[in-house]
Amino acid sequence: MDIIYAVSTDLALWGERYKRGLLILTEDEISVNEAERESAKDFELGGYGEAIVTEASMEVYKPIRVFPISDIESLKTEPVNNGGVLKIRFRGEEWRLSLFSHTVMGDIKRFEKLFQKCKEGREITPEETKRETEDVYCPICHTRYPNQERKICPKCMNTKSVFFRTLGNFKPYRRKIIFVLFCYLSNALLNLLWPYLSGTVLY
Repeated sequence: MDIIYAVSTDLALWGERYKRGLLILTEDEISVNEAERESAKDFELGGYGEAIVTEASMEVYKPIRVFPISDIESLKTEPVNNGGVLKIRFRGEEWRLSLFSHTVMGDIKRFEKLFQKCKEGREITPEETKRETEDVYCPICHTRYPNQERKICPKCMNTKSVFFRTLGNFKPYRRKIIFVLFCYLSNALLNLLWPYLSGTVLY
C-alpha cells in the first residue's frame, strides 16, 4: 500500500512528555505509530529530524491503531497550550490521534488537508506532499541550525577563530583603541594613588 504522507510527532498521546510518534496516511487508512525506544538525543530545541519512511525507520515504530478512511467522519486539529491535538470522529466516537508541539504544526495541517482530499476521492499531486521548508541539520552533531539560511552550528563552530576574526575588524581603529585603553588604565592608576597623594602630599 503506497504511503501518501507521513508526519513525525513529538509528544506522548496522554501527558506532556516527549515521545516520538508517526502518523501515516495512505489512500485507504490512517496508521498511528509510536516509537518503541527513545533516546535523549532524539529531541533538540526546535525539533528533530523528519520522519523518513523506509523499512529501516519503520522498525523503530510499532503500530497502535489503524483507522480506515471510509469509517472516519471528520479529522480536525485543536490548539492546546504547548502545541495542538489531532482528533478524528470514527464510527460515531471521538478519538485522539496525536499530541504535538508547535514545531510540527505545519506538517500536521498539511496532513489534515491531504486527508480531506483522500476522503473526497480527489487526486493528490506530488507537489502537495512536499514540505515548504526542509529543516537543515549539522552533519556532525545533528543539531538543527538556529538560522536556516546560514549553516552555522553553535556547538561545532571554532570559537577561537571567530574571536580572532572579530579582532581583525578593529584593525583600522587600533590607535583609538590603544588611546582609550591608556586613558582607562591611567584612570585606574590615579584612583589607586589618590588616597596616598591626598594623605601625604596635599596635607
